[in-house]
Amino acid sequence: VVDLNRAIDDCDGSTVTGGPATDRPRGVVWRLTSAGIPALRKRLSSEELLRRRTKFYQPYHDTLKAILERKRARFGFAVLLCAHSMPSPHRTTRTRSGLPARGARSYGVADLVPGSRGRTSAASEWIDLVQRIGEAHGLEVQHDTPYRGGFSTSHYGQPDKDWHAVQIELARRLYMNEENFQRKKEHFENTQRFADKLVSAMVAAARQQCESAPLSTPNHVRASSSPS
Repeated sequence: VVDLNRAIDDCDGSTVTGGPATDRPRGVVWRLTSAGIPALRKRLSSEELLRRRTKFYQPYHDTLKAILERKRARFGFAVLLCAHSMPSPHRTTRTRSGLPARGARSYGVADLVPGSRGRTSAASEWIDLVQRIGEAHGLEVQHDTPYRGGFSTSHYGQPDKDWHAVQIELARRLYMNEENFQRKKEHFENTQRFADKLVSAMVAAARQQCESAPLSTPNHVRASSSPS
């Protein structure tokens, strides 16, 4: 319907009538899939695009912004984890033993890709925490390649205002067969354990930060009260 991880005006004239003369086939509305297959039967009218924005896109981002503001007001900061899955460019690579290979060398993409727009969307402690948990779980980690973080990461990732955002891309091959889309039960459960550990670690780190500096002045308050 709409891609919530895109800017609201990210579209082109081939997707919506009256759109800009750019080439944005995977904007707020996708007209081509990642494989280049048409996703729309026909070009959208400007009225239909507005309807989708109003009914789906804007309420989501209004709600997300309100949650982040509420968390920052209560705790002094907020952390947004933007979770995604990613396909493997080379999906059938196997080792000499016949078992599926792992990692960027075999598949063209690592097991886990934290995206932080070049470490600008969050404080280093949050970015490094994702890497530590991933590596402790046996995952190969590669930052920002091939995904640096989408709209939500860049838009809400404002560490100078105490909003931290990190996108994570988890390789689908870790928990599913990418050829027939069947779930790998044991590997799926292992992926669930990783997700649980990551969220638990981030909660623990946030709690520790609150307890260690409960009276510190948040960055966004210091900035707003600084003399011009």
